[in-house]
Amino acid sequence: MIAKQSGLTLFELLISMVIIAICVFSIALMFQQALRGSPNVKSLTIATALSEEAMERALAQGFNISSSGTQNFTGFPGYIYQIDVYNVDDVNLSETFNYSTGYKVVNITVKYGSNYSRNITTSSLLTNYTD
Repeated sequence: MIAKQSGLTLFELLISMVIIAICVFSIALMFQQALRGSPNVKSLTIATALSEEAMERALAQGFNISSSGTQNFTGFPGYIYQIDVYNVDDVNLSETFNYSTGYKVVNITVKYGSNYSRNITTSSLLTNYTD
């Protein structure tokens, strides 16, 4: 009678090594994609924070705020912003007027990236009504 031996054959060992190699390769590709996208997420986060900061400074000027040309952020090279202010009415916020209506839409556009090809815009509605 032949004794039954336990263990792995060379073929079983090779198949398991191929499966493990495929799994490791797939995980390595995921990490590579995550690292490649990481600078974009960082730039977008910085641009969003700068846009909110510029909006706070713009709204602090009150209803007398006006549009401005392109400006730089101090301490953040590669990021610029522009303030656009439009007179609108309370019925249609997308129609602009050349005279004061009591409502203004303030848009802050932050541009960044190579040749400032990426941008993010923050908008706010400002009113001139007091009791």
